[in-house]
Amino acid sequence: MAEFQLAARKAEGETLLLRDSGQYPLCGRGDINLYAVFAEIGRLRLSANGRMGMVLPSGIATDDTTKFYFQNVVETQSLISLFDFENKGFFSGVDSRYKFCLFTVGSGRKPPMGRKENATAEFVFFAHSVDDLDDKERRFTLSSNEIALLNPNTLTCPIFRSQRDAAITLSVHKNHKVLLHENKISPDDHRIRVTRMFDMNKQRDLFKTADELLAEGLRFVDGYYIGNNSKYVRLIEGKTFTSYDHRFAIPGVRAEGGIRTGTATELTESQHETPSYLVQTVLYLEEQKLNEWANGRLTRKYVLAFMNITSATNHRTSVCTILPDVATDYSVRIIIPAKQDALHMACLAGLFNSFAFDYLARQKLQGLNFSDYITYQLAVPSKTILIANSEFLISRVLELTYTAFDLKDFAQDCGFDGPPFCWDKSRRFQLRCELDAIFFHIYGIIRKDVEYIMETFPIVKRKDEAKYGSYRTKNTILDIYEDLAEAQRSGQTYISKLDPAPR
Repeated sequence: MAEFQLAARKAEGETLLLRDSGQYPLCGRGDINLYAVFAEIGRLRLSANGRMGMVLPSGIATDDTTKFYFQNVVETQSLISLFDFENKGFFSGVDSRYKFCLFTVGSGRKPPMGRKENATAEFVFFAHSVDDLDDKERRFTLSSNEIALLNPNTLTCPIFRSQRDAAITLSVHKNHKVLLHENKISPDDHRIRVTRMFDMNKQRDLFKTADELLAEGLRFVDGYYIGNNSKYVRLIEGKTFTSYDHRFAIPGVRAEGGIRTGTATELTESQHETPSYLVQTVLYLEEQKLNEWANGRLTRKYVLAFMNITSATNHRTSVCTILPDVATDYSVRIIIPAKQDALHMACLAGLFNSFAFDYLARQKLQGLNFSDYITYQLAVPSKTILIANSEFLISRVLELTYTAFDLKDFAQDCGFDGPPFCWDKSRRFQLRCELDAIFFHIYGIIRKDVEYIMETFPIVKRKDEAKYGSYRTKNTILDIYEDLAEAQRSGQTYISKLDPAPR
């Protein structure tokens, strides 16, 4: 016990020194990591014209905890190079997925000797050997202004696997603003906020299981458990929906795991084809609790949501849909609009599910969480541009999403008062390809870059080739892309090959 108290006092004293001494203003904050402090003090010890090189975790340039340090490096234009490695045999005893970098900077008090104003820094990411640093396809340059263009809110380092990825992403960012620029708000912005609802680690006691509600005499009616004086709404997890489909899977509980280690069983075609079929969830929340959360922030009729737990190497990274009146857990991020507008939300659903947006997200996503600061710094077409294309977008998004009666409110707010659309897999594929093709045009991405981008989704390609013998998704999108381009050149209206055409 005495040894523990001595160690605890020592740790507390060191932390106090690092945070409050004033010696480490950039890295002596939050959850302090010693490597960041060494990076800061090393730079402080440089002469005005000096340079410093260190082997550091790659998080020095990308993590939220070190963002103030890297912001200073960017703002003072003192970054020389950053060469990022995956630990493939370099350091034994360290996990092979661990990433480190060769980090070279100047003092920041003046440009390093021989450097011009706004000079570029050199980058390589995901290197496995020193030889990779000589690969011209992987090595690229960025100036401080370009880093600020790509990540204007955090000034953290963008990560590209190739020079071409950097060039395409920079081109898009030059033509479109980020979703939310914290210092440059304009009337044409989307004016949305990204957040999450309920944290099951802290708020589990707010929820009840279906069995508990049945035991209390409540009945499952139209998506709710209803009693004489109470009403409970479903809690949705990220694994239960997919792109344009809020009824992708039915959640379950592993026999050995308990509530929080659930499974999900995909709906059958028959269930998808039944618009009255409602997915029951594992947990339910009393309606009043959801009202308290939503008060002043969100209307309860429906919500635009996307999956939080994801990866840049998944089948798809950005997975988005419209959810009905439900609560969501921390595996789901939701969009809070300044004003509830179904047409705007439909356009955003199409955008967030597009391959163009997904590709841009993969250039920014480093971990397994689609964090708010990443979403806000993705380049998107303005609200004006989306609304200008809304006739094309909304008819297709609505047909893809409105396949069940529990989204009737969303359909009506989009101006459609008919029954849910039929679940037709081949038609849904064509609708999605049409949306993907027009978003490539809206972003201004040229054909050869569309071809390249589609090749950066290897799982989509592999599944297509296994099932159809060719990369069907890419080929169909390119065909529609060309038809749209021809329609623009000739001044004619694009005519869908679908019969009947989207309403």
